[in-house]
Amino acid sequence: MDQSKALSAAAEAFQLREQDRLDEAEARYREALAAADPGHHRTPDIHGELASLLTQMNRVAEAARHYERALQLELQNDPDEASAAVVTARYFLGEHYLRMGEADSARRAVAPSLAAAHKPLAWLVEAEALYLSGAIEDARSAGERALALAKDEGQRERIRARLAELLDEPRP
Repeated sequence: MDQSKALSAAAEAFQLREQDRLDEAEARYREALAAADPGHHRTPDIHGELASLLTQMNRVAEAARHYERALQLELQNDPDEASAAVVTARYFLGEHYLRMGEADSARRAVAPSLAAAHKPLAWLVEAEALYLSGAIEDARSAGERALALAKDEGQRERIRARLAELLDEPRP
């Protein structure tokens, strides 16, 4: 393990991705992970960045495994479900499952954050997953919870815009 080598390779991979050199970026991310210390606080980020790249390359199943690994490592580094790193990792995994159309998987990914963290991210995924499943009233309640937890008006506006279809849908 050589964390400085891993971080350097990940930084190069990020730059390659920015230049739309996706295959080269993937190779550098894999080199980074091969050198990375799983216990280092930045290693989950490398998995998340590779997952995002793989999603961009339409390799969503493989991407899911890296989002899951990022979450696993975050939980090993800090098992507190309310920690920002864990909540964020759960959010990205849940978002990925939503893109895949897997509402139940998205809900399972963010479920521990719903009770543990008083942040809107998990509730946003929960709302969209419930909506995707056809549970409109539950989805609306989750969306309203996300709005209530927003830290400021700007965040509330972004949530309203994202959930506009759900929140504007007439009640039965």
